[in-house]
Amino acid sequence: MKTLNRDVLKIISTLMLYPNPELFLVNWDSELKQQYDPFIRCELSSFLKYLKSDELIKLQENYVRTFDFSEPHNLYLTSSRNMEESKRGFILAELIQIYENTGFTLTTSEPPDFLPLFLEILSQCDEEVSFTLLNRFHDAIDEKTNSLTQTNSPYASLFTVLQNIINQNLDEEV
Repeated sequence: MKTLNRDVLKIISTLMLYPNPELFLVNWDSELKQQYDPFIRCELSSFLKYLKSDELIKLQENYVRTFDFSEPHNLYLTSSRNMEESKRGFILAELIQIYENTGFTLTTSEPPDFLPLFLEILSQCDEEVSFTLLNRFHDAIDEKTNSLTQTNSPYASLFTVLQNIINQNLDEEV
């Protein structure tokens, strides 16, 4: 089994958050130089060009339009029109338990299936747990990737990298 690229998970996690001024304080070029995979560098560079292309307020408006007002691409892994709320509640409780068992205590108001939080934790926890959770939510990530790609969202680049990482690192029997 390959080694999980934790740095990329951390970068994606950060870039998936609501755009704020601190986002522009990071030396992203330096971060990308550390990535040896040309596909990952290319996709992340594409997204960073988008970030540099407009004013912060416009980026924030697009973020809200993309993730807060669009069910198909919101950032919650268990959101699905086909999932019963009781099943979703069970999965959320299970995620909290997994996070706590790996040494993390949630200190945010976001639920545990919030994708940036999920990726942040996976970038720091045991690889076996990371692989298991990525495999478990692979379909949800695929759906969001496809939806964002169909709408030509700049955020599709981040999801495409994530999808690529999953496809490269997970086999059928994780």
